[in-house]
Amino acid sequence: MHASLLTLFHLADSALPVGGYAYSNGLEYAVKSGLIASVKELQLYLKDYTVQVLHYEMPYVKSAFEANDAQQLLQVSEHYNASLLNPLIKKAGLILGNNWLRLLRELNASLMAPEKIDQDFPLVFGFMAKQLNLSFNDCCQLYVFMAVRDQISALIRLGTVGPVKAHQIQNELLEHLNSTLQIKEIADYSQAYKSAYLLEMMQLSHNSLYTKLFQN
Repeated sequence: MHASLLTLFHLADSALPVGGYAYSNGLEYAVKSGLIASVKELQLYLKDYTVQVLHYEMPYVKSAFEANDAQQLLQVSEHYNASLLNPLIKKAGLILGNNWLRLLRELNASLMAPEKIDQDFPLVFGFMAKQLNLSFNDCCQLYVFMAVRDQISALIRLGTVGPVKAHQIQNELLEHLNSTLQIKEIADYSQAYKSAYLLEMMQLSHNSLYTKLFQN
């Protein structure tokens, strides 16, 4: 088995200790407020969520992966911060980014951390994937898989659907993405855009829940 494939399997493992931090990305509010009340609505929500990942987050992952020097990475970081108006996503991204960076450096002390930028998860992910010698194709597929996997994990923890049904939904969503995701068509950071503004409203409303499984 090729070494890079083993690395990919390792990084995709949900048992990898990224710090015990879990964020539902607005899913908990959507479920508890009744905005998602059926499997069909859940499937539509997940498709909208992944579309936004592809068009907003992935361009930043790509640009961080392709950055040739610290100045280029700083430009990407400044653009990301200017476009990210949701403080809860910013906070979550910093926690995930710092945990991801710490974990990877514990596994391989020779890895270099990005300097002079906020440790936002999409930027850290792309930057470190290049150092891990992952191909850009593998980097993109791993990022999208982790995004989908974490939403499915949140669904199970919320008790919205059982594990078997949740993984059926995950399989269908990954098949859909496999047929639509064109790595070569991923834009750079200057063309990143958001497409699911209701999702952002769910994320911003999370703290209004009386009880929460996922803390921001």
